[in-house]
Amino acid sequence: TLATTTVTARRAHADPPPREHEDVARAEARFHAGERLFDDKQYAAACAAFDESQRLDPQLGTLLNLAFCQEMVGKTATAWREYDEGAVWAEQRGQHDRAAWALARAFEVSKRLPLVLLDMPGSAAQYAIEIDGGAVPKSDWATPLLLDPGEHVLQVSAAGRLSQQLVVRVPAGPATQNVTVPA
Repeated sequence: TLATTTVTARRAHADPPPREHEDVARAEARFHAGERLFDDKQYAAACAAFDESQRLDPQLGTLLNLAFCQEMVGKTATAWREYDEGAVWAEQRGQHDRAAWALARAFEVSKRLPLVLLDMPGSAAQYAIEIDGGAVPKSDWATPLLLDPGEHVLQVSAAGRLSQQLVVRVPAGPATQNVTVPA
C-alpha cells in the first residue's frame, strides 16, 4: 500500500533550524487559534492557522494537526504527504506512538487518494511539465501523481514550441484518472 511503501523510500526529515523568539510566539498563537477554529468546525481557517504556525516554527505536533485538518477539508493528497512526513519525523525522535498514529492515518487516507496518470506522447523527451506552477520531474511522469481533489493547471512546454495548458479536474475519492499530454 502507499502508506507503507514510501516510509522507507523518502529522505530523512532534519530538525528545523532555530527560530526567532517572535516567530515562536506567533507560531504558538496561530497554533492555538487553529485549535479553536478546528473545535468550531471551521476547518479551512484552522488549516490556514496550522499552516502558518508550521511555517513560522516547524513542530511535529503542528504538522500532525495540519495533516488531520487537511484530511477534514478533503485535501487527501496533502494530508497523506503530511502524515507520511510526520511518521518519519516522529520515528526519528523515538516517538513511536505518534509515528504509529501518523502511519495509521496515512494508510486510511491512502484508501481515498485520487491518482493521476500522465499519458505522454512518444516525442516528450524534451518536454517540461508543471502542475499548479510546480515542476514535475521527468522521473515522476510514469508514476501516479498524488493531487488533491479539485482543479489543477497542467502546463506543457518544449523548446521552440508554444506551451499548452490543460485544466485537470481531479475527482474526490479513490479514482485513477488518465491525462493525455498533447504532442
